[in-house]
Amino acid sequence: MKWFDINGKLIRANENVTPGFSQEETFKVFDISTNGGNNTLFLKCFGYDKPGKWKPGNYRLEIWEGNTCLKSHEFTIKSRNMQAVADDDKLTNIANTIASNYTELPARFPVYEGKTEPYFTLNQVKAVKGTGINLIFRTQAPLNTLSIDERSAYIDACETVFGNIVKQSINQTSPMNMPTQLDPNEMYFYCLEDPNEAFISGMKF
Repeated sequence: MKWFDINGKLIRANENVTPGFSQEETFKVFDISTNGGNNTLFLKCFGYDKPGKWKPGNYRLEIWEGNTCLKSHEFTIKSRNMQAVADDDKLTNIANTIASNYTELPARFPVYEGKTEPYFTLNQVKAVKGTGINLIFRTQAPLNTLSIDERSAYIDACETVFGNIVKQSINQTSPMNMPTQLDPNEMYFYCLEDPNEAFISGMKF
C-alpha cells in the first residue's frame, strides 16, 4: 500500500517496509472472499496513536501487487467543526448505551446455536471520533488453531451478533441523539480478533 499526503508525498511511517511503500501485508484469496462476501479486503490500520497528525486536505491510497497498481482511491479529511464535536459526544453516549445493555464486558456468545462451546466475546465498545462505533469481539481459541471452517463459523456468528446489536442500538437511539453527519446504517463497525489480538475479520480503529 502507498499512502500519499496532501502534498502528494509518500508517507513512510515504518522504515522496515519495502522502500517506495507505506505498509505491506500478505493476503490469501480466502481473506478477500470472506471479509464482507463481496471481494472486500480489510487492511490493517495505518496512522498514528495520537490524533491530530492527519491535516485537512486531499489524500490518496494505492494498493499494489508487485509492479501492478490494483486500486487507487482519493479521500478528503475536512476540518472539524462544532457539529462534529457534538456528534462525537453522541457517539460516546451510543457506545455507552450498547455496553450498558450487558451486565459487564466481556459478554459471551456461542458460535453454534444451542451449544456453550466454543464461544466468542464482546470485549469493548469504542466511540471513534468522526467515524462511528467500533465493537471488538474475540474468539475463544487462537487463530493459528482454527481450521478454515472454524474460522468461517466464528465470522458468521460474530456478524450475526453484530447485526443484532446494531439493530437494537438504532432502535434504542432517537433520531435527535444520532450524529447528524454520519449515516446510522454505516457508522457501526466490528473487529473479530483472537485472544492474542491477531486480526481475523472486520475493521479495528
